[in-house]
Amino acid sequence: MKKISDANQLLFLSGVVIGGMDAIITSLVSHQARRVSRSKQMTKKYLQASEVPTPKGRAISPTEFSRAVKYMKALGGPVAVKPSSGRAGKGISTAVRTEGELRQAWQRAMASRSATSDSKYQMIVEEHHPGVDLRVYVVGEQVAGAIVRVPFYVVGDGVSTVGELAETEIARRQDNAYLRPRQPKVTDDFLAPVGLSTRMCRRPGRCVASPRSATPPAAEASPWT
Repeated sequence: MKKISDANQLLFLSGVVIGGMDAIITSLVSHQARRVSRSKQMTKKYLQASEVPTPKGRAISPTEFSRAVKYMKALGGPVAVKPSSGRAGKGISTAVRTEGELRQAWQRAMASRSATSDSKYQMIVEEHHPGVDLRVYVVGEQVAGAIVRVPFYVVGDGVSTVGELAETEIARRQDNAYLRPRQPKVTDDFLAPVGLSTRMCRRPGRCVASPRSATPPAAEASPWT
């Protein structure tokens, strides 16, 4: 490996250049793939063309909120709202059911979107399907590996409060460089939508989880169920 700059490196095999790195992206990732991955709407089209099961959804201009309301009602169930461009899950709201929740989700997505040539002014409204957060790695058209992102959770012991359990778990996660800046702020307001508070105790063995699929639109992170 030869470093070209802080963000770029060349990869060698027996003295021959076989690829490189652009930040965290290898040269095995095509320009087309990078372009598509920057747009959730374009990603949906590629998945559908490949016959991959994909939630029904539509790209809507941020100036057409009334159209988004009509589309949500037409879907007949909870929806997810997200900016077409963006990363790290920023601006995504799930389980949106009412017009008021949709408005909050819309504003949150607007504030988090990033500008790209293809999706700068697009918002995605699609069917909400609860489930696990799964990241799959594909190399040469073959699945090379997969990771399930386990949501933040604590397990009741019958003595400690939810707040105390959360503080202990957050402290434990501080040693992980990836999790350290992604800690939820566990407050009474955070827990209120599911009828819990930081002062409540959970019975021994009762798992209190924060599934991403249950994130309410107005929350910075999902309350626990």
